[in-house]
Amino acid sequence: MNLMTSRQQLLTKNFKLLLLLIKMIITFNVPNQSTLNNRPQIKLSEGNFNKKSVVFIDFEFNWDLVNLLRNYSNSIYIGSEKRWVILKQNFNLNHFFNRVNEIAFVDYSNFKKK
Repeated sequence: MNLMTSRQQLLTKNFKLLLLLIKMIITFNVPNQSTLNNRPQIKLSEGNFNKKSVVFIDFEFNWDLVNLLRNYSNSIYIGSEKRWVILKQNFNLNHFFNRVNEIAFVDYSNFKKK
């Protein structure tokens, strides 16, 4: 009887360790929903700058976005306003969205597409 109890205890310990190991594997290999949605957010809005119609691009500082916008054609950084702009006549929402959507969430709810 004593041997059986020891064996059951050992199996119980091994089972608990196996469950812990499985939990660790799942935790480290499968991103949770908050990680997937944890992209920076860009807000697009229309306005005027130097008497020209522009699209304002606002976001919290992020090097990936800064580098992307530096290389994006026709984008200009306005240091005094700490925001990026693109002349409205040069802006293509579909093209912009496709370029930026991989690294950021694009909120264009305040942008009127014509």
